[in-house]
Amino acid sequence: AVPAAMTTDETAFDLFEVLKRSRGTGFDCIDSHLQGGCLGPGEVVVLHAESGTAKTAVLLNCLAAFVGPTIAGGHGLPALLINTEVMFDSQLFAQLLDARIRANAPVAGLTEKGVSELVREAMSRLLVLRAREPAEFLYQLFRVGAILAANPTAALLVVDSMSAWQPFTSAFPSSVAAIQRESWRALVRLQLEHCVAVLV
Repeated sequence: AVPAAMTTDETAFDLFEVLKRSRGTGFDCIDSHLQGGCLGPGEVVVLHAESGTAKTAVLLNCLAAFVGPTIAGGHGLPALLINTEVMFDSQLFAQLLDARIRANAPVAGLTEKGVSELVREAMSRLLVLRAREPAEFLYQLFRVGAILAANPTAALLVVDSMSAWQPFTSAFPSSVAAIQRESWRALVRLQLEHCVAVLV
């Protein structure tokens, strides 16, 4: 599987970086479709489904797997979320982390205070950006480049969700479509230039 993961212009160091940063999403049904069973910096994965089919719940669980503490089965890595649909509910995300920590952490020695500290620590590894319209989303993507350059350990960029722009695309097809195309290009550039996995 390793030779298949390497392209002709990569060095051994590049390949090592990809392998070191590849992680499972926490969903066997997703991981089974990924090369090596992990979401790595070589991937841009798009979850496509009808509205109301729990795509956001899947994305948040993947984020929780990446930022969650290693003691509780997480990866303990920084991640970024660009939220385009509704306000990010940090309390709900903290509850999700709390449940994952309680379910996966060793029982011995884990106090209530310890669980709270692990949740707080995991929350500190997630940066949430908001984009209300396509042009603001593209602006946030350019900001993400600088953020990733300053934080090279960030392993995952999640966008929830590109389908939020459908009403704009229908109303203003020529202007919004160009911004959407450039946004997809920017996501791919971020993935390539900063060795980060992208989940949309």
